[in-house]
Amino acid sequence: MTTKTITQLVEEFNRVVEVAFGKKTLEYQPKLHELVASYPVPYAPTSELIWEQFLGGLSAVTDGEPINAMTLPSNYKIIISNGKYGQKVQITESEFERAGRLSNLALYTSKIESMAVNAKDDPIVRGLAMLEAGHTNIYGTAFDGKNFFATDHLFGDAISQSNIVTGHGNTLQQVAFDMDAAYAALKGFYGYAGGGKKLLNKNELKIMVFCSTKMVSVFKALRDKDFISGTSNMWKGAFDFEVAPFSDLYTFYMVNLENDGYAQNKPILNPIEKEARLKNNLNQESATMDGLYKWQVDLRQGIGYGAWYKAVKVDNSAAPVTTYHTIATSAGSNGTISPAGFTNAANGSDVVLTITPAEGYVVDKLLVNGSDVTASIVTGTYTISSISENKVVTVTFKES
Repeated sequence: MTTKTITQLVEEFNRVVEVAFGKKTLEYQPKLHELVASYPVPYAPTSELIWEQFLGGLSAVTDGEPINAMTLPSNYKIIISNGKYGQKVQITESEFERAGRLSNLALYTSKIESMAVNAKDDPIVRGLAMLEAGHTNIYGTAFDGKNFFATDHLFGDAISQSNIVTGHGNTLQQVAFDMDAAYAALKGFYGYAGGGKKLLNKNELKIMVFCSTKMVSVFKALRDKDFISGTSNMWKGAFDFEVAPFSDLYTFYMVNLENDGYAQNKPILNPIEKEARLKNNLNQESATMDGLYKWQVDLRQGIGYGAWYKAVKVDNSAAPVTTYHTIATSAGSNGTISPAGFTNAANGSDVVLTITPAEGYVVDKLLVNGSDVTASIVTGTYTISSISENKVVTVTFKES
């Protein structure tokens, strides 16, 4: 067998890396790629640019990693090295030779794939931090000097626009109502493109919702149910949602991921993929992966948050909060119970269970949290009243 040099093995490994990293990179496209955007119209004079504050904010969101900036403000491009999530693969010469003898340099495929996964998840981590902090100046203000989330974003013709919706609560009906209001706000935003005022979100929007774990069951139901209180659910299949560790458990965010082609929708926090190539360092008998990932931040006119009309905050901080309990139901053979499976019920509410034996069968036992309530079945239904805790319901059937 012809012995291959380390250099030849590195070249072969580079091809493995390109395939493995490339496939995973495509699979893990960041969902927040268009969360915030740069604004090209020169609203802020150069004398008012707040470079130090904005760079300080970016340093915080990158966990103190150093920021390598070019000349400012004449050049508005900054490259931030992704130190926290940038991983390296260090492979010794002996490992390369072993892999070469086995003709299996793809031994390292899983490690390379994991690097791509982590790199591609990073925009969500950083983007969510900016999203929740959007009511403060920690990362700078929007182009009009306001915080990212504000009720009085102004344009030159005195049009005031708000990207905050006052939430009504966390029930399914309340959230559906607030989603309608948030969507209407996104569709109604104006900006300047091509020298004049234009309706920005003229197309149907691609909606992503970000919520805390407390709101998961509500948004799952809103996304998947056909009806809400007997009315067709217009939000079914019309959005996706992600869970985030937000401190305000019932406030949620609607983000527009649709790029309508205007320059304003260019992301301000933009991932840049570097070539996944290896360097062969024979002096140290190792081959090390180059840095995989960088951030590009477009700071035109010192706009920390860029175009604020990419997201709407539904503020439920003052809204009444409803506590939910889980009703888990199951039926034995020769009959059914409805609703079946898991149902979320608001605290204090009633849930009516319909129990239907198969032909030739009757109810044997109906147990609620282990207690026999068979005698309380009335004309094929049983009502759990004033729910204050989770319930486990089982029903069995016997021949009549």
